[in-house]
Amino acid sequence: MLETLITDCENPQIMVIGCYRSNEVDDAHFLSKTIRDLHEKKENDGCRITDIYVGNLDVPSVNQIIIELLSVDSDDSSLDLAEICHRRTLGNAFHLMAFLSMLEEEGMLGFNLGLFQWIWKIGRIEEETAVAPNVVDLMKDKMNKQTGEVFNLLQLASCLGSSFDENILFVAWEGLGKTLHLSCCERSLKEDETVRTRDGLKQLLSQAIDEAFLEAHGESHYRWVHDKVQEAAMSLDAEETMQTFQLDIGEILLRELSKTELRAAIFVVANLLNAKEASDPAKRTKIAELNLDAAEKAKDLSAFESAAKYGGKGIGLLTAHR
Repeated sequence: MLETLITDCENPQIMVIGCYRSNEVDDAHFLSKTIRDLHEKKENDGCRITDIYVGNLDVPSVNQIIIELLSVDSDDSSLDLAEICHRRTLGNAFHLMAFLSMLEEEGMLGFNLGLFQWIWKIGRIEEETAVAPNVVDLMKDKMNKQTGEVFNLLQLASCLGSSFDENILFVAWEGLGKTLHLSCCERSLKEDETVRTRDGLKQLLSQAIDEAFLEAHGESHYRWVHDKVQEAAMSLDAEETMQTFQLDIGEILLRELSKTELRAAIFVVANLLNAKEASDPAKRTKIAELNLDAAEKAKDLSAFESAAKYGGKGIGLLTAHR
């Protein structure tokens, strides 16, 4: 519908403005294909397509946000706080909000009822945040303070991409509960069957949302509030351990999902299985076939770079005699 409206020459006064997170839309995403098609059609249809990259905030913008959030009277009184916030976050809007929340939680920024205003000590903030200069470290520290169940859920969800369906998450969550190793991390899930029910999973997702790690995106779809939060969850354990964990999740999804579900989640499952090379020849052949399916789907979406990537990976997995 949007493509038809945008390319309709008889409605030249219509302007459509859309925004998306670049980390959530790769070459194989349907939106990427639509944007490519619109650029190809713009010359013939007479429509104009403009891509605008939204960068980070500068110090005055950060200061203005702080003024609005904390009801500061003058620009100068919060400039020192704005400058250190900008250094720690590089002006990223999400990082800024996470950093300010951390300052409040750690008591470095607080509301004084006597003065009826927000107060902070810039020297303490400078000193205590120097050891965690980026938001990934801040988010990792916050995740490490979560209960074992939420901690493990975040690690699992991080392997499923920037956004994920609740059903896919539940299949993997339930499957991991049936294996000998319930989690790749040192903490293990409690032997409580309620945790592995759909209601138990919803409760954990609700906790993750309350802690500002995830957000609901539709009735049964979730996404990370920012790619840096997902990055923090992915880095909670050693890279090699996480690769083994991803391979385990991929094998569970490959085994448990229906053909229709697997087709819909083909890129997610292929990426998981490609995280670490399987040693068993039969598994390698199965994963190679899956990469072929992923390559064909990517080709149908005109995502030729992704199609080549999956195709090359599949060829590399085939044994010599095949």
